[in-house]
Amino acid sequence: MNELLAIVIIAVAILGGIFVYMLLTPQHADAEWKIKAKTNLNKIRGLTTAKEEMILKNAVFEADKLLDFVLKSKKVKGETLGERLKNAKHLFRNNTSYNTIWEVHKLRNKLAHEMDYSPNSNFLRNSANSLLSEISDII
Repeated sequence: MNELLAIVIIAVAILGGIFVYMLLTPQHADAEWKIKAKTNLNKIRGLTTAKEEMILKNAVFEADKLLDFVLKSKKVKGETLGERLKNAKHLFRNNTSYNTIWEVHKLRNKLAHEMDYSPNSNFLRNSANSLLSEISDII
């Protein structure tokens, strides 16, 4: 009788552990990063309504960071965003979408590293919005 009770207790403990594991892993973690990504996506969209060049540049930087966060969350391999982008081509609708992402990433790099580079506000706004649209599609 004691052996049967011990077996039942062990079985319940194992099943309970499996249940807790299922509750706390992939689906919950998946939903959590998506909520964070969508929240940031909306904040960055707010930045794109600005007229100031510095705010629009910041929107490009933030959108690029969000792209990196999303690719990491989707477990895309690579040490840098550029490497992750090379490994993420399958995530995008088509080559045009994929190329758009690369162009905005290159824009971000020019903004970060070329002191005299200063594109106009509409270009910055459109670039950030294009990247946000592509990110939204893969979330």
